[in-house]
Amino acid sequence: MDTDSRHDPTLSAVLDACRAALTAVQQKLASVEGSGANQALDAAALGPTPVSPSMLYETAARLCDEGAFEDALLPALVLSTWHSTHPDALFLAGTCLQRVGQSAAALLMFSQCGQAGDASMQAACALRCGECLAAIGHNEQAVRAFRSAVEACRQNADLAELQAIAQAKADALV
Repeated sequence: MDTDSRHDPTLSAVLDACRAALTAVQQKLASVEGSGANQALDAAALGPTPVSPSMLYETAARLCDEGAFEDALLPALVLSTWHSTHPDALFLAGTCLQRVGQSAAALLMFSQCGQAGDASMQAACALRCGECLAAIGHNEQAVRAFRSAVEACRQNADLAELQAIAQAKADALV
């Protein structure tokens, strides 16, 4: 965090609430696994979000803008845990994971996000999936993901820059 953020009591409270919420999720998962029950842990089982979704998103986005991706990861993961079908939450969590070097985990977020989002989100997620796949050494799959992003962009002139980036990344791996 930058020096301004470190002294922000609201930010500290949000991050503390996120840490506590993620610890509770880990404990619930351990409990479910320990019981031998084959049940999913969904948002209803988790209860309400510890902080409003808009506050979680704003906090994570602000920290990302400051380059504090490790700190942004906490509210982004809480948001994506409680709102696992919301493309913006998944994309934000994937971005944080990718920026802290957790490409395999980010790949899961971007894959899920691409299935839930609109065409432009699908194109962005395909690009990010390609980056993650390349980072973990799966170059053939990365090229396919980049080409998928290129194709998704063809239908929208507003995505020309994203298309060019995806094409350049694919070409670099071929």
